[in-house]
Amino acid sequence: MVDGPQAIQQLQGVISPANIIGTGAGQLWSRNGVIMIPAAGLHVVTELVSVIVNTKFIVAAYTLGGNITANQGAGGAAITGLVSAANSLGNAASKSTVLVPLATVGIPLVENGPINLVSSAAFTNPGTAAGTLTWIANFRQYATGF
Repeated sequence: MVDGPQAIQQLQGVISPANIIGTGAGQLWSRNGVIMIPAAGLHVVTELVSVIVNTKFIVAAYTLGGNITANQGAGGAAITGLVSAANSLGNAASKSTVLVPLATVGIPLVENGPINLVSSAAFTNPGTAAGTLTWIANFRQYATGF
């Protein structure tokens, strides 16, 4: 990690049907959700630029579920706006949404903390839902000098 302006980096991943409805560690409705950007190391912070969330509809929509956000740190608060269940995995169509950082107040950055994708409630499978969620996270990382 070098000091000064950093290029935007990008990571992406796919959340499987089992991990969409799962509630265990590393799954969408667990305390920490799905890690998109891993912790970068001691004295490094991550600035989230945006997250693209693509939900692919296959056969049936997921039921129940909650708002999906990007959260900072393990079990941390949302740092982006949300996409509702009805506009994501609960919809009977494929959808793309961009999540951007909240702009009402400054967002404290967490040193050596991950950024995770989290649902506020568990999605359920009515029996035939087979859709996936693909995410693309755009970010920068900085040495704090602390």
